[in-house]
Amino acid sequence: MRIEESPAVSIIIPCYNYGKYLEEAIDSCIQSTFTDFEIIVVNDGSTDPETIQVLEQLNKPKTRIIHQDNKGLSAARNAGIKLSRGKYILPLDADDTIHPTLLQKEVAILEARPEVGFVSSWLQCFGDTKARWKFPAYNFYKLLFNNIMVVTSLFRKDAWEQVGGYNEEMTGYADWDFWISLGEKGFLGHIIPEVLFHYRRHGHTMSMRSKERKKQLINQIRNNHPALYTKEKLAELKQIWEPTRSGTKQKKKFPSRQNTNPKKRVPSTSKKKPQKNGTSPPKTKPKKIVTKPLKRPTRKLTASVNRLRLQNKMKTPLPYLSKKVRIYPKIL
Repeated sequence: MRIEESPAVSIIIPCYNYGKYLEEAIDSCIQSTFTDFEIIVVNDGSTDPETIQVLEQLNKPKTRIIHQDNKGLSAARNAGIKLSRGKYILPLDADDTIHPTLLQKEVAILEARPEVGFVSSWLQCFGDTKARWKFPAYNFYKLLFNNIMVVTSLFRKDAWEQVGGYNEEMTGYADWDFWISLGEKGFLGHIIPEVLFHYRRHGHTMSMRSKERKKQLINQIRNNHPALYTKEKLAELKQIWEPTRSGTKQKKKFPSRQNTNPKKRVPSTSKKKPQKNGTSPPKTKPKKIVTKPLKRPTRKLTASVNRLRLQNKMKTPLPYLSKKVRIYPKIL
């Protein structure tokens, strides 16, 4: 098996007892439209018989295997990157896959923009869930509080060297801590708004265990980068990355009320002048106007009114109408 001497990309695949998924991950890389790459599988002390058998029989193009004692995910990634020959590095977990165009599109960003140190994308979950995660445009200030980069993001190998690689003391969120380290060194990130990474959800994975210890791991990240999380530095970064939100919120200005009806006077909102002794006048509560409901006319009143109407129509007095009844129309 012949491996290219100077590939553009080195794909690092740590594997610990994930032999049943490993070949699927490798095949997704081989099917890439970008072909200038190498694959390094790091066996991190696997004990599963199926995984050991898969590693012994593995024969894939552009792929080599290195073995080490179980030291954890970050140590396995660092070991593979140290032996890599690529200009760019793509970490890929053994149970995940990539889109055929991921390498082509992310390499193009790094080649065209030297100020960018790492490139990410959106992701599609598969397995137990089918969720799709869409991330906003890269923002270093937001990255300090939320991991907006996927684990399988392409980065420059020299950037990895400048920050000292992945922090092997991190037992979770090591990739998030690594992206913050790159940003702290001045490298910019970029997120392609396309699904280029396929993230397998199955069982009780390491990412789920990390969520259970999220508060502890976030405190560890802050302790790793104390200069970034000071009040002054956060205010400075917010001004750079979110200038429109850093200032005080302006109150909404509403149009002044105008008296459209000249006959109606708009009540004045000005305060009453204080009295001569300097004290303000006592506040008085407005009187409540109580309105009584109108009483329904009685049968007697209705009958009397009807008789009166009949009398007016006939223009002849009716002898049986009393004086009391004749005043009812005035009331009505």
